[in-house]
Amino acid sequence: MHRRQRILRETECQNYEEYCEEHDDLPYLVLIIDELTQIKNKKCFEAIGDMSVLSRVSGISMVLATQKPGAKIWDGFTDVRSQLAGAMCFYVRDATDSQIVLGSGNTRGAELPKIKGRAIWNNDNDVMVQAMYLSAKEAQSILSEWVPK
Repeated sequence: MHRRQRILRETECQNYEEYCEEHDDLPYLVLIIDELTQIKNKKCFEAIGDMSVLSRVSGISMVLATQKPGAKIWDGFTDVRSQLAGAMCFYVRDATDSQIVLGSGNTRGAELPKIKGRAIWNNDNDVMVQAMYLSAKEAQSILSEWVPK
């Protein structure tokens, strides 16, 4: 990300989109952090927080995922949450978990029908969406050519 910021400064571009109007050598990146609740290192939390502030302007999207939302993990991520474009919540077991993912008072994640891939996308407004669902076997088959053996 720091390299990208340096490139933007050197080319006097305000953001990634402006840079791409004249250049095609900087691919858009997606940083996926799975099982966010398992990260215990304070420096890692701080790095994720720093990235959340500057990643979009640098052409990087962040996807933060967890199987089990917990209020404790988000307590330190208030600033990170405010930087995210939105939140997607698949079925959760109770209203508390739904509110952790979607925000205070939003229990729609617990009210979803139990259809694999059904979720609520919250970006100021709730929208029910159907995400693609793959079994582990299907995903492994598709990704096998990309994952080293």
